Amino acid sequence: MGTLGVNNPSRSGCCCSTTSWLVRHHVGGENSLHSRGRYPIGSKHPRRYTSSDAVRQSRIAAYRVPKGTFIRQDSKSDMKQYGEMLGLLELNGIQRMTAINLIEGVEVDVNEAQKRVSVKYLTVVPFYQVVETYSLDGGRKTRNARRDLRGGDMTCSASLKNDAPPESGEMNMVLRLESYWKDPNAGGLLEEMHVARGGEQLIVQSTVSVKRGTATCRMVYDKVDVYEPKFSWNPVTAARVMMGGQPEDFLFFFSRNTDMCLKQ
Repeated sequence: MGTLGVNNPSRSGCCCSTTSWLVRHHVGGENSLHSRGRYPIGSKHPRRYTSSDAVRQSRIAAYRVPKGTFIRQDSKSDMKQYGEMLGLLELNGIQRMTAINLIEGVEVDVNEAQKRVSVKYLTVVPFYQVVETYSLDGGRKTRNARRDLRGGDMTCSASLKNDAPPESGEMNMVLRLESYWKDPNAGGLLEEMHVARGGEQLIVQSTVSVKRGTATCRMVYDKVDVYEPKFSWNPVTAARVMMGGQPEDFLFFFSRNTDMCLKQ
């Protein structure tokens, strides 16, 4: 009595036809359970995919949180409102020029496992290398230097919330950063960050409130792999301006797209 297998031509007609049948139906061929999506390829003990698997995978794919390196897009941002917000913070001429022209983007890191957030401001200005840290651990507060560079600090907190409609099955997380500071010019800052275009764009909605009033602006940033500054620091010209220049001369500290090029 013959046995079923590749060497049993009595059951299959020939060894070649039996081998072809095995390939088609059991080893990832056109009619196999793997190719029809019922079992994961490579599984030792295959199981049937269920609808809950599909839902789970789609939610993982749709989970988006603000994270990465982003460069500000002035043409898409509310630069006028941004200037008004800086005015409420009472920044001096050099600080205002730095914020508008020389802080080019942000680097956001959200570590949910460690319940930690860090925000680094991207600029070539050597004396403004700022990294703010926040805690996602409930009501825990952190302290960061004031944005107006005055003495003292800000009391800060962070939270994540899902901004996507419940019926969508997506998780479009909004990072909410809140900061408060005391006199001089006591007030608060609320920033809400979320990603768009599949994570390739960062939207930041900011509101500053002080005794003099309130201002809100919406800023748009595009994601990049690596931050490449548009300017280079020029210490020779910087020394000259520090010794008697005007605030608007501050841009002469820098050379656009060149290294250490002295502007006359």
